[in-house]
Amino acid sequence: QWRNDEIELLARIDRVVVEPDRVLIVEFKTDRRVPAIGAKVSTGYVTQLALYARAARAIFPNQPIEAAILWTAEPRLDTIPSSFLEASEAELDPLRGAS
Repeated sequence: QWRNDEIELLARIDRVVVEPDRVLIVEFKTDRRVPAIGAKVSTGYVTQLALYARAARAIFPNQPIEAAILWTAEPRLDTIPSSFLEASEAELDPLRGAS
């Protein structure tokens, strides 16, 4: 649901890793310039992963959902903190959690 309405999300997630204790969503990015370790990741990328995580929660309601970006130029896997995903989702859906 989005703003209390059903929506359809059409997307292609690059990789979904289903493990007994979590689900990991991985988005491959081919940027030539890879952010430094610990640097801020593009807001658009975080928003994209937040939407994927929301969809994954509907499919895997009893498992924690984690998200990461695989930078193909280095290669390096950066986990996106769940607090970033939640903040991004809240910005897009201010009614989330409202009664």
